[in-house]
Amino acid sequence: MSSRSEGLDAAAVVATLRRLTGALPPPSHCWVAYSGGLDSHVLLHALASRDYPGLHAIHVDHALHPDSLAWVDHCRRVCADLEVPYRSVCVDASPGQGESPEASARDARYAAFVGLMSPGDWLVTAQHRDDQMETVLLQLLRGAGPKGLAAMPESAPLGAGHQLRPLLDFDRRDLAGYAQRHDLEWLEDPSNGDTRFDRNYLRHEVIPVLRKRWPSAAQTVARSARLSAAAAEALSREAATDLASIRTTDGSTLPVLPLMALDGTRAREVLRQWLAERNAPTPSEHMLTRIIAELAAARPDASPVIPLGRNGSLRRFQGDIHWVAPLPSVQHWHLDWPDPNEPLELPLGLGTLDWVEPPSLSALLVAPRRGGERFRSGDARPNRALKDILREQGWPPWLRPHLPMVWNARGQVIAVPGITHGLRWLKSDGSSW
Repeated sequence: MSSRSEGLDAAAVVATLRRLTGALPPPSHCWVAYSGGLDSHVLLHALASRDYPGLHAIHVDHALHPDSLAWVDHCRRVCADLEVPYRSVCVDASPGQGESPEASARDARYAAFVGLMSPGDWLVTAQHRDDQMETVLLQLLRGAGPKGLAAMPESAPLGAGHQLRPLLDFDRRDLAGYAQRHDLEWLEDPSNGDTRFDRNYLRHEVIPVLRKRWPSAAQTVARSARLSAAAAEALSREAATDLASIRTTDGSTLPVLPLMALDGTRAREVLRQWLAERNAPTPSEHMLTRIIAELAAARPDASPVIPLGRNGSLRRFQGDIHWVAPLPSVQHWHLDWPDPNEPLELPLGLGTLDWVEPPSLSALLVAPRRGGERFRSGDARPNRALKDILREQGWPPWLRPHLPMVWNARGQVIAVPGITHGLRWLKSDGSSW
């Protein structure tokens, strides 16, 4: 990126987007994240004025403001005038316990974007250099390391495609000048002036003071972000080597002791990279340090749980770290399985049961554990407490209450996935639990 802004016009936006996508194949859809505000309107208008191939607009209605439906209609009208295909998605952006409204809205918004994108699609967003300065300052105040201080990249994978930010080398005043020259009309979200939100407080109370003393603050901070990104990339390469040397065979878990053998920075980077592979949230440097300390301090027979927002939790079990996506609440249910030759779909999003070699059995019932069951895991094996067998077989404690088991008409457990040969418990994506 250049060190100073040269003004904003449609040609500059298109040229930047072409530079960012030079190595990418043309997408089926070039989605512009269109809120109706100044920044995204300028981006959409600039690309539409050049008939950018595959251009579409996506508006996310967070349903948090009484006028949100009017904003949906405004965005629809603007896109009709620009002859840009338009789609609106309504999301639940209400924050969970202990979650900030800003983070909740962002997570819901990006989940909608990811759910919309086809393989190879682009999501083009309107963050600019002032946004970059705000992000760096927020990360600095949160104690972030190089990865956080790198702030927002111009291009990064997102879902099945890529996110692109072609305005990062332009200031907010450049976008305002473009909007005025083209007589654009945009929405003003009242929440943008609410200084209870950290980003708004920086924007309205802190950054204007900084600019009085250092007029080029945005350019300088952007340069620091680029240097931090280079440092983060070097750490990432080292972490990839460390992760390859300590990960388990299938990569689904992370061994605790080899992780603890690394120094603090390397251990944090390995954990961060492993979480990124699982599409888990990226914790702060402080949170990563806390996670490693808690997991390391746990007794060998303990199973500590560290929640990471609404997306899941980290757990330690039998010397390994597990990333556990949210599970349904434990419920009692039962299903008839009249034909073991056909997979049985389980309730509550628990996947399916499937026999590799179906037995010649009938009148089967499938239900989760109730407690106190006994099971004979082989013809020559004694009848034992199922809880002891599950512990010996390495079934994680968070899965045991959901474990679907096959019962006969006499109320006896006759098959358990992972213990009974040929009986598989599969997730919705076809992988094993």
